[in-house]
Amino acid sequence: MVCPADLIQPPQWSERTQMSKENPRGHHKSVLDDLLDGLQNWARDRLRPLLAGLVIASLLLFALWLVTVLLMPAFDAQRKRVTIPLSNGSELVVDYPKRFLADELSRPVYLTIDSTQPVSTSLKLSSDLPLILANADPSSAVGRDSVGSDVLVVTWPIIPTTVVSTVTNASNLAGLPVVTDSGTVTLFFKNAQTKRIWHSPGRLPVGFFPSHFQFLDAEKQGKQSIAIETTDRFQWRQFAEKYPFLAILPFLIALVGFLRKEYVDRQQKRGQEAQEVLERFKHYASPNEDKDLVEQYDLLQNRSKYLDAEDWQRTQRIYNLARGCVVPGEPKSNEFTSWTDSWAGALIKASRVIFPTPAVDRMTDDRPSGQSFDGTNEHPSAATPEEVESVTSDLASEKQQPDCDAPDAVRLDKQEFYRYVRTFPIDKLSPSAEQIFRLHVRNLKLLEVYSHNWPPHPQIDPPPTLSSVHTDLFPELTADNNRERALLFSRDTEWFWPGHEQYKAIADSSAQTSFDVGYGDARPVLIVGQPGNGRTALGLALTRYAHREKKVLGAFHNGPATLPDVQRDLALELVRFARWRSVWLFWLEREERDLLARLLLTVLDARWLYTQMGAPEPGQFAEATAGQADTWKSQASLELRLLRQSVERLALERPIPTPQWFLGFATCAQRLKFERVRIALDLGATDWTKWREKQLPAFLRISQENYPVPVQFIILTPDEDQVVTSSVEGVELRVLSWSAGVEGSLSHMLRHRLERCKVPLDSFETRFPRWVDVVDSAQGNPRRLAEIWRGYAGRSIQGSTQEVKEDAV
Repeated sequence: MVCPADLIQPPQWSERTQMSKENPRGHHKSVLDDLLDGLQNWARDRLRPLLAGLVIASLLLFALWLVTVLLMPAFDAQRKRVTIPLSNGSELVVDYPKRFLADELSRPVYLTIDSTQPVSTSLKLSSDLPLILANADPSSAVGRDSVGSDVLVVTWPIIPTTVVSTVTNASNLAGLPVVTDSGTVTLFFKNAQTKRIWHSPGRLPVGFFPSHFQFLDAEKQGKQSIAIETTDRFQWRQFAEKYPFLAILPFLIALVGFLRKEYVDRQQKRGQEAQEVLERFKHYASPNEDKDLVEQYDLLQNRSKYLDAEDWQRTQRIYNLARGCVVPGEPKSNEFTSWTDSWAGALIKASRVIFPTPAVDRMTDDRPSGQSFDGTNEHPSAATPEEVESVTSDLASEKQQPDCDAPDAVRLDKQEFYRYVRTFPIDKLSPSAEQIFRLHVRNLKLLEVYSHNWPPHPQIDPPPTLSSVHTDLFPELTADNNRERALLFSRDTEWFWPGHEQYKAIADSSAQTSFDVGYGDARPVLIVGQPGNGRTALGLALTRYAHREKKVLGAFHNGPATLPDVQRDLALELVRFARWRSVWLFWLEREERDLLARLLLTVLDARWLYTQMGAPEPGQFAEATAGQADTWKSQASLELRLLRQSVERLALERPIPTPQWFLGFATCAQRLKFERVRIALDLGATDWTKWREKQLPAFLRISQENYPVPVQFIILTPDEDQVVTSSVEGVELRVLSWSAGVEGSLSHMLRHRLERCKVPLDSFETRFPRWVDVVDSAQGNPRRLAEIWRGYAGRSIQGSTQEVKEDAV
């Protein structure tokens, strides 16, 4: 039966569970992650066209750079010479550079006249001409006209002078002294390097701009212009000469990008190869494949730099675990939530190293056909003493220094292995891996260290010694007495006779509630009978002292009880089981363990629960051998600690509603290998009348609203004065009665006690030849039989039957 967690857990639990399935790592991608992934995909798709465009642009820029640094200097160095006729009949020869570049050099303009007489002319500089007169030779030949500040007056001297030419880019004689003709005046102009105030439409700001000089006293129309060109502050050729590497920068970028792309592609290819090997390693490690990991691990070791650091570390731990090695403190149990199948396979491989091979080989699958691997309907066979002793031998706890990758690794011992198996998230395994893992763990027989053996029976010390001479078969009259209970149900006596038809009908019939044969009829059972006919003993035998092979979890109430009373007693019984059979908590998964904690917290105090789960009861280890005791104690302590952690974590959760509580309780009881849950109420006639009116409807609702609930209620009440004459609606009525005669039920009950006391029947009949008459005189009432028998115990009965009957009356 599946644990009804969806009926008991809050809604948010299911949401968190669904979230964990959709996102096992417990986180989602952010918007930034999505943006980065998009940019990466865009770059990967468009990187090749982008690199091709950079190469083409680089070639174009390189060609432009060649033109700039090789051809443009020749054009920039050109000079022109013009002859201007003056109004006085002379001719003026003007030698000037065609372009004035935006640099620090002064460029000469030569003005030569053919007259030996003093002559002057006016040179007007245009307002948009960014030129500065840096010097003149001779300086006395140049002056400024008083009419306008932009007009220069040049006067020619007649005395020869020696000057130093400042032309540095016109000839190889730059800087040498030359004797110029006295008819030549040299004007040195520099580019003002200022931005022009106007641009032609469509003209680039880095181009050349036309301008002119004007000689005002020219013969033609009183003036004549000389066309020149200037540049702005920024000039492409100077930039190209100063930063030549920029011409090939795009090419370098493209080259670097190409090399980078090739490197990234290569890394991605190797990373993909590493991921393929990693996936193969994980598959080989899983229970589904279960292959040797050495070859794949060696391949991964050579490609470890292409793996995520966390993945590589986890790979190392899985490999070491598969070889039976662990580094102290690693791996953590919560790490099993990633690569769960691989971890499960590693644990299976480790078990073959930890446990002796012969014991593991003998542990074959003895599961009956048609039963599942989840333990629901399993009845695992107990290991032989030789297997248990070999599994828990000194080899299991021996620490060795194995040949592992980690230098500080040690051999995984049995206790640590059990902890890993116990806390392993089986629910996260794939279906096939889960089936293999559960079967393998089951075959290791970790749980068969001691039997289920529940409920515990009372002890009697010392056991009574009876013989044919002293036959005190009824030392107590009622089962309410503790000694009588011990005589009825202790392992040494077991005087309770299990052959009564009503006991067998309730305990053994497939029509009753049980886990192994189905729910059947889950209605409460009302058992009526005369006072003294054994109702209390019957109720105790079906619940608190049921036969252990029946695996009953029960509670017995001597008097009326409410549903909260029943819940509390069942919870206390399960706490007793957890303390005395702690290892059997292994069958609870985490969700079921949390469910059990919430069930207990609903009706019991959290602090009391926490103290009760501090340590397992040492009495459960009494049957352990020297090699088993430590292992059993470690397993039991771990199981209790896990349940205690659930109690502590869920202490503030809301209580579980009563109908769901019983359904959840039955589920947990089933997972703990109980086959039935029973509650018996022993009521007097008056108590039954009141209880029927006030409490029975609530008990019926538990059965009706959750049908079929695998929890059975048994109500026991005397039928005094025909108080109970008919069945109650919704309740099954059974009458408890005893028959007389040699083959009657009372006679069989008496013979059963003789057999348990090891008194031969022939010897008994020799001593009491008319014992059947004594049974008949009891009139079908066990208590009356006890009273009569006690009157005859210890002495011979040699009178007639009539004497016996009269004395009985």
